[in-house]
Amino acid sequence: MGKSAHYKSTLVMLLMLAILMANPLLTARTEVNENVPLRVEFILQTSDVKSLIMKPGDAKVFTAIPSPPQYVLNWIQIKCEKGFPKDLSIEGADKLIVKDDGLVAALSYNGSIKLVNKGDKNIEIDVIIEQAFYRREIVYAKGNEVKVLVENPVEPFTLTDLTVKITIENFLPYKIVDIKSPSGDSLLAIQHKYPPEAIGVDPHHIELSFKYGLEGGEYTVVISKDEGAKFPSSFLVLESEPLSDTVAPGQVKEYTVDEAEVEGAKLLGYIVAIYSTKLYSLEGSNVKVTGELVDYVLHETYSFQTKTPSYLVPPLRFRFWMKAYVVFGNVFTVVNSEDSSVNVLYMPVYIKEVGIWKASGIIVEIDDATINAFKYAFLVVQLPPYCRVKKVITPQGATLSDYVDSTLVWQARAERSVSVLRDQLYIQVKNDFIGEPGTYKIEVEWNVIKVTALDGVGRPLAEAKVIVTGGGVSWEAETNDNGYAEITPYVPGIFKICVIFKDTVVYEGTFIYFDETPLVLKCKVYDLTVRVKTVLGKPVSNATVTLTRSSVDKLIGYGFTDKDGVATLIQIPVGNYTVKVEYKRVSTVENVIITNSSKTIDITLDILFEIPFIGIPVRVEEATFVGISLVSLAVAMRVIRSRRRADELSEEVLDEIP
Repeated sequence: MGKSAHYKSTLVMLLMLAILMANPLLTARTEVNENVPLRVEFILQTSDVKSLIMKPGDAKVFTAIPSPPQYVLNWIQIKCEKGFPKDLSIEGADKLIVKDDGLVAALSYNGSIKLVNKGDKNIEIDVIIEQAFYRREIVYAKGNEVKVLVENPVEPFTLTDLTVKITIENFLPYKIVDIKSPSGDSLLAIQHKYPPEAIGVDPHHIELSFKYGLEGGEYTVVISKDEGAKFPSSFLVLESEPLSDTVAPGQVKEYTVDEAEVEGAKLLGYIVAIYSTKLYSLEGSNVKVTGELVDYVLHETYSFQTKTPSYLVPPLRFRFWMKAYVVFGNVFTVVNSEDSSVNVLYMPVYIKEVGIWKASGIIVEIDDATINAFKYAFLVVQLPPYCRVKKVITPQGATLSDYVDSTLVWQARAERSVSVLRDQLYIQVKNDFIGEPGTYKIEVEWNVIKVTALDGVGRPLAEAKVIVTGGGVSWEAETNDNGYAEITPYVPGIFKICVIFKDTVVYEGTFIYFDETPLVLKCKVYDLTVRVKTVLGKPVSNATVTLTRSSVDKLIGYGFTDKDGVATLIQIPVGNYTVKVEYKRVSTVENVIITNSSKTIDITLDILFEIPFIGIPVRVEEATFVGISLVSLAVAMRVIRSRRRADELSEEVLDEIP
């Protein structure tokens, strides 16, 4: 392979990594009318250099400094740019960084790394100790904008130690359109004024490094709703053969390619490199690339000189420069304002969703036909913050979980790029003529969704069914006496949650993020108080109150009235009900609707009085009938008594006649 071809191949591999955390294509901007959550991570990083002389058997422990207020330790890393000697053992590392088959760094999440000289000679080495701390916030969009306040960190940290990462989760149908500085400038429009490391952007991510002159203050992220912006959490990034072209001075040239022929693969964008070599040129590279969303990722320039042993051929000075971009969208344009031609090297980038989510993790089947259609291919996984990558196993059984930002020797003929962090990873599965199809197993550990279900007055809701749905999968649990339940999901996405109590849906909602704090669900479950009295307003005690659902005639609750004629049926779900009140031989039925609060109803039983001693309630109708009967009886008795008296008087008169 010639020098030019080798350089282009190296360039392609370098730029490939810039797109691995990219997201879907952009389309027309639409208004956002929802409270869209964005994850914002503030990262403080320190760096220090130590010169070590370690005798045989010596050990050196590096421990992270205390975390600044509101921050937690992300990692501590020990790095040796020349590579660690073979006799220097590293203990306590969670991740390793390997370059060209040599160990150059080790990283620990628990805050401590130990170096041990296990050789028989002194080791002299310079190491770089880096530490990172982070804090996380969830901020919400207002309209199309999200405000992110960047403040000076506490001492001893300064603003130059800060990096801010802003994320829209892959499964959300939103995309980043722009990022505005505190002064209102579009950072994407002036990105070329800063080093490429200062500002990074793709449709779902922004990274701002304040090491390169960005100011503190309130930044504005402009977003847009787009169903096409949803992106899988497990996918292949596929690179076809790089293409090349030349753009003449003053020319504007547009580029596009067709969709891939591989089923399920969609065009994501392009990696674009513009470069030129000029004689005796002053600094400058007046070329720009435009597109729907463009990330300026690289700018390299250097001079070199040709020189012979004598002045037979006088020396010539050249200046080489190169700019590289990641463009998202179907089309990009190169604008050449130079006075000479520039070279364009561009590589179409495609994505394809892969993987089956299971409780144990992700199972990814990669077939020959897919990766053989491309020159380079990477398996990428991006996770939300409530789960972590634990282990990665290749089809041939190799475990790659220990490596970050590494290049490993692959089949003794090529390099394989690998990086496995807790929340995202990429693994090269095809490098030109070498590939590894088959089954990849990615073990994922998930946080538990903790739920506390309460009724409308704040009491625990026991024996309620909690159902969480996300990513086409449902999980169920039942609350205990404290209204508490736990569910472990295994698919990222927007989660829908509902609570069913006594066969009624009493809570419905959605959520995206969860942590150790239980989700407190205020359910539509209330109390029904029934006050029972006679027609004369006297309380009826010991009456039976039953509540049935009107639609299915199912018993929901029952109780007995107290001495004041009151019965309270607690934790009744919303709905339409039939209330039946019974007292001995008297009963009545009424309909009631429970909506959004506890309710009190008054029910009057058809009781006029209760017969003493025998306790028989008398209805109004019965009392009326008895009353008429008693009056008639009294009249009849008076008539009888009057007649008797008349008869007695007649007999007395006859007795007195001589």
